[in-house]
Amino acid sequence: LLAEFDGGVTAGGDMVLEGAARGPNGQPARGRMTFTALPDGRVRQHWEQSVDSGVTWRTTFDGYYARRR
Repeated sequence: LLAEFDGGVTAGGDMVLEGAARGPNGQPARGRMTFTALPDGRVRQHWEQSVDSGVTWRTTFDGYYARRR
């Protein structure tokens, strides 16, 4: 499955990407990923989905990335 997202860096420094997705029942939806650099060096990835054109969003993934030692 190929996914295409558009976006960029916000004034606050987060990278936000958004694109077409499929909802839990296969209906058209929007996906939004926000990447946030944290003070301890990790990066948080918060992935959300909306099935009502962005009026409401639900979290589908919330994870953290850290550098290997």
